[in-house]
Amino acid sequence: MLVIYKYAALACLVIFYVTVSVAFFKKRKDRIERPKKIVNTKNILGSAVDVTAFCFSVLIPILEFITIWREPIWKIMALVIGLYLCLTADALNIGALVFAPRKNGVYLYSRNPGVLATFFLYAGVCLMYPDMLLFMVTIAGIVALHIKTVMHERDKEDKGNLEYEEYRKKVHRYFGRGRLCYDSVILYIYFVLFAWGVLYTFTCIAYAGFVSFLWLWPLLSIWSAFRIKIQRDRLEGRNSIKIPKAVRIGYRILVVVMLAVFAYGETLIISGMNEPVQKDLDYVIVLGAGVNGTIPMRPLQMRIDRASEYMKDNPDTILIASGGMGFGEKISEAQCIKDNLIKMGIDEERILLEDRSTSTIENMRYSKALIEGEEPSVGIISNSFHLYRAKKTAEMEGINNCYGIPGITLYPMGIHYVVREFFGCVRMFFR
Repeated sequence: MLVIYKYAALACLVIFYVTVSVAFFKKRKDRIERPKKIVNTKNILGSAVDVTAFCFSVLIPILEFITIWREPIWKIMALVIGLYLCLTADALNIGALVFAPRKNGVYLYSRNPGVLATFFLYAGVCLMYPDMLLFMVTIAGIVALHIKTVMHERDKEDKGNLEYEEYRKKVHRYFGRGRLCYDSVILYIYFVLFAWGVLYTFTCIAYAGFVSFLWLWPLLSIWSAFRIKIQRDRLEGRNSIKIPKAVRIGYRILVVVMLAVFAYGETLIISGMNEPVQKDLDYVIVLGAGVNGTIPMRPLQMRIDRASEYMKDNPDTILIASGGMGFGEKISEAQCIKDNLIKMGIDEERILLEDRSTSTIENMRYSKALIEGEEPSVGIISNSFHLYRAKKTAEMEGINNCYGIPGITLYPMGIHYVVREFFGCVRMFFR
């Protein structure tokens, strides 16, 4: 049923694209010379196409949120970004309808928010359903709609509408306000950050619930909204919020320093995600993660899958399953790892259990007590975003000859985990 719905949605959108494209190539007559009946018929037909496309632009994201779990990992981010573009298109369409009579709100930044929404919709659908034919039709639709918009604006200019002429000087055709300058570029960046914070918050909740540090993304949106107001007031020559010059300079220096530190930290984290895997290690430690009752959650399942693969390829390696029992878990994370590995065909005698730890530090500390021999080689299996901190923690606990074995980091949640890991690294170095 979902497949039938998806292709019906696609067919509707293709018809919409073709309709817009054909409209450009048809010979147009001046609206004033058309019979009233024909004009009304055209308007009704156009409205029907617009409404249908809008309905499907709302329904397609809902459908994709249902089916996105089944998609291969490489395609998920394209789907998510496509969803964001479709949802942004819907928000623009709603804004265009709400603020049209007063010409404020979204119209302060776009003379044609409905057209801009259609562009976003086109791009979103092409990302979600990559297809060359659809792409070519979409390009034709975008070109046709752009030319149609330009012609429509020229009609208004030819009629000598002075109010529209003043409005045109202030607001760009699709997005922007006033001349392009440093303050306006910063304003547009904060617009993007605001939208990202809102959409990504709901994405995280849909994928993993209320995970730790989720507050980062709503905070980003709130801060971006505050900065949008300041930048807009500055561009319009009114300073509703008086900020002393010393505070502004200090703020900018602080932001630059914080961004530099954050970028350096993320570089270290990402470098740990691509470490080559060492073969025939003496031990591997599988770090625990969330368990739903007795079922491993997706991050832990990725670690278990990676551990199973490594243990089968390296038959002399001993595995330490590490992790205590957290809130909402009926068994320890270590026991969950062990049970699942046994089901996958790993010999129980090759698995040691460490089921007391409640943090990465304790993972390493208690696992070290199970390791025998002088300077044995030790691999650490975790999701790739976690490996840099895990290895550094192991070294701090005296496990020197250690190597990372990255498990798959699932996206789009991987973005949150990589950002969150920065704060974990800061806490590790200052403990």
